[in-house]
Amino acid sequence: MVVITTSSKKRKSTKKERGNLRLWAEGAQEDTLRKHLNRVSEARLRGTWAQERAAIQAACNEYHARIPWNTPDHVEPTIVLDYDPKAPTAAEDLTEEEEKEKCRLIAVCNARITRWYTYRIRRALKKQRENTLDPCKNPFAVLLGKLSGLARAPRARQPFQQFQRESWREKIAPIIAIRRAELPPGAPYRAGFRAGVARELFAGLSEEDKQGLRQRATEEADVKKREYLEGLKAEPSREPLDVHNAIWAIHSVIYPILEGIYKRTGLQAHLICGGPTPEFGGEIRTHIISYGENNDTVPVSWAEWDEDRFTKNVRKFFIEYLQTVYTAEDCAAAALPQDVLDTLIHQGDLYTMPEEKPRDVNGPSSNEDDDDEDVNSTDSDSDTDTDVDAVALANAVKKKKARYAKEKGGRGVLMMKEKQKAGNAVDRARARPKPKPKTNAASSATVTQGEVTSMSSARSASFSTTTPLDVPEA
Repeated sequence: MVVITTSSKKRKSTKKERGNLRLWAEGAQEDTLRKHLNRVSEARLRGTWAQERAAIQAACNEYHARIPWNTPDHVEPTIVLDYDPKAPTAAEDLTEEEEKEKCRLIAVCNARITRWYTYRIRRALKKQRENTLDPCKNPFAVLLGKLSGLARAPRARQPFQQFQRESWREKIAPIIAIRRAELPPGAPYRAGFRAGVARELFAGLSEEDKQGLRQRATEEADVKKREYLEGLKAEPSREPLDVHNAIWAIHSVIYPILEGIYKRTGLQAHLICGGPTPEFGGEIRTHIISYGENNDTVPVSWAEWDEDRFTKNVRKFFIEYLQTVYTAEDCAAAALPQDVLDTLIHQGDLYTMPEEKPRDVNGPSSNEDDDDEDVNSTDSDSDTDTDVDAVALANAVKKKKARYAKEKGGRGVLMMKEKQKAGNAVDRARARPKPKPKTNAASSATVTQGEVTSMSSARSASFSTTTPLDVPEA
């Protein structure tokens, strides 16, 4: 018996055998071009044609200096010449016909090199998009999703938590009321108390009921996750109310980026953006968010250092440019309708959404811990008692607001109607020497064509504030 074995690898065709220009750059040619690939790619991604052209020109210059211009396409260069970008090009003794042929071949090769870079850059970008088809794995999609108010879908409840949610009023709340009445005066009441009652009642259920609760908890979590993914994949809404909410979320999204730039490079970063602002009738306004302060006695940010110059040379100049970008129709379309404005709370020059009821007194509504109880308890459950009276409810709201103000106080905003009022605040602050804070304050500012409205961090010495930029949900 004769056994014939064949190689599983197909022999690679040579350039001459292929008879086309596919994979024309190999060996020394590819090595020469690939050294400039990152530079060309970065220039193209920046969108600056001048930088891209300069990068491609540098690659072509090195290619023609190393590879003789008259090398046939199917011949692999065996001798690669040295290259010095600062050295002048050596003159060749060519006839007029040869000079024309050289220019023609170089022009053809330059176009081929440009296509070589274009193909590889597009292929790399396409591969990057394919690798991030799952929006949850794309950090940029998740980050920008915050501008649309998207929050990560919560994980599935435990079966006893699902039971607690579905049977709170009928089965759990009455038992908790009895147990609480039996507690001695002054005894601590923690979140684990309610969870313990729920676990005890859940343990007495049949296996069929437990399995049903587990299945319903998983299904509800899957629905929320699906809605979250659809929100990440959907096109951003340009409805005025959605744009309004996105504008006020810019600070919370961009602040970590500006902070990261400073910590990794030592460079102060500033974001200035502007356009029709929905809550001000579509009026063109600018928003400046800065990270870092100077070394004055009372450190201030860039926008606060010389407000007159900044307003004249930056804000107003930017507004003049924005007026050439947006038409009157664009501004009118961006304005919030009057019926929507009527539902917002007017705080000086700041519109915010009215606070929603923080708790559902009819039963549990989320898988978050209560703020007025020990959240460190290992048995903390996800819901609220039904016998919480109005006073206890109000106290819970106050505690949550106080804690939020304490944690987020350094990212507040100050809305002022008169520029003189802001100047007086600066003068008073400068008159009181203070210890130099760390240069990690973020400040924001917004300005109209006539009136200046400023938003500043509490850590910035020029202003003080207690109003948080990202308004908390009660």
